Amino acid sequence: MATGQAEEVWPIRQERRTPFTGRRAVPHDPEYLDELRKTYVAWTSGVDALVGIWLVVAPWVLGYSDVTSAMWTNVSVGSTIMLVALLRVTNPDQTMPIGWINVALGAWLIAAPFVLPYAAGAHTHPVYWNDILSGVGVFWFALWSMAAAP
Repeated sequence: MATGQAEEVWPIRQERRTPFTGRRAVPHDPEYLDELRKTYVAWTSGVDALVGIWLVVAPWVLGYSDVTSAMWTNVSVGSTIMLVALLRVTNPDQTMPIGWINVALGAWLIAAPFVLPYAAGAHTHPVYWNDILSGVGVFWFALWSMAAAP
C-alpha cells in the first residue's frame, strides 16, 4: 500500500514534445533543433517588433511630438524595425540577411540623439533616453535573433 501511494505521488515523467509539431523532443534531433532555433528567432524578433510599435507611438505618449526631428526619426525607424522583425518572425530561414538592418537601426537609435539636432530643453530628456534605451534593446535582440539563425 505504501508503494502504491508513492507511485501516485511520483508519476512517470512525461516526454518532452516540440512546440510546433508535438513530436517527441530529442536534443540532438535536427528537427527539434530547427524548431528551437525558429522559436528563438520568433520571440527575439517579436520583442523587436514591440519596440518598433513603441517607437511609432512614443512621440505622442511621452509628449515630444513637437520635436520634429525626433518624432520623424522614431516613426520612420520604428516602422522599419517593426516591418523587418515581422518578416523575420514569418520566415526566419530566408530573411536572415535583412536581420542586420535591425542591428544597424538599433545602433542608429543609440547615436541619433547625439547626431540629430533635437531641440534643447527639459522636455527633450525623454527623447534621449527613449532613443538610447530602445536602441540598446533593438540592437541586442536583433543580434540574438541573428545568432539563432543558421
